Amino acid sequence: MALSYSTAIASKPNTAKPSATPPSATPPIAVQAIQSNDCARIQAGMTRVLKLRVNRTTAQFTDDITPAQGTACQLSVSTTGRNFPSIADLIGPLNRMLSRQGWVGDNRYAANGPEGAIAGYRKANSLVVLNIQSSLANSVICPDNVPIATCYQQAQPEEIIYRITLQAARQN
Repeated sequence: MALSYSTAIASKPNTAKPSATPPSATPPIAVQAIQSNDCARIQAGMTRVLKLRVNRTTAQFTDDITPAQGTACQLSVSTTGRNFPSIADLIGPLNRMLSRQGWVGDNRYAANGPEGAIAGYRKANSLVVLNIQSSLANSVICPDNVPIATCYQQAQPEEIIYRITLQAARQN
């Protein structure tokens, strides 16, 4: 059995004394999509940087770092390794574009690996979460005993698929 945080906690004896009152859950912070013109500015920047058509919608939003829930302006686009050889070739230019628009990186959201990257940015009471997910085409066979990064290195550019989603929300 693999040891995880949950199993490690479950295996410890419960020495806590019961509380007379249950812990109170923090109510979610209500958020809504950023202003339409602000979303359009980010969309135009993404289109310019990626040289691709960027789709725009309003979507449900849940912040994994803070208890924020509501709606967000959502920008999305898909591309392949033919246009961008690596995730770094996507996140670097998008980071610079957002910085030029006044967004400041929030490292609490930063994560990356061979199959994706996430970055967060703040401006006043607004939050942008950039999520880049990569996957290999079904034609790529990656054996279980081979690191996924090796499979990406051996794949043809058109066999690497990127899905870029940016969500932008502001506190009410």
